Amino acid sequence: MLLERDRELGLLDGLLSDLGETGGRVVLIRGEAGIGKSALVRAFLESIEGTARVHVGFCDDLQTPQPFGPLWDIARDEAHLKKALQESDRQEVLEAVFDLLAGSLSPGLVVIEDTQWSDEATLDAIKYVGRRVGRTKGLLLLT
Repeated sequence: MLLERDRELGLLDGLLSDLGETGGRVVLIRGEAGIGKSALVRAFLESIEGTARVHVGFCDDLQTPQPFGPLWDIARDEAHLKKALQESDRQEVLEAVFDLLAGSLSPGLVVIEDTQWSDEATLDAIKYVGRRVGRTKGLLLLT
């Protein structure tokens, strides 16, 4: 149960509902550690189950971060992205992430958790997709 987050859930739901009219968006959920950002994301994902294609990846606080770290999580279910990552084809990785938001009639949602621990390659992917997200029917949701 998520307490006192109805407003935030409503805002996220509204953004997802309006994608056909407004185009894609980047959403940043920020706050102090432990404030409930991930809990809010989980509640949102539960509330939209079956209405959007959801892809979730996690940044890790590693001494030697894996390039495109959270995208490897997403690639487990996305063959095109997995192939691009395995071949170290940077441009194809960027295009594959963009396609997750743009490549279908149903809304796409890419969630990247804990972006404060992002590696430089992931930050590049966020910038690349973020500049083009308006041409999609998707949300790039960052915590």
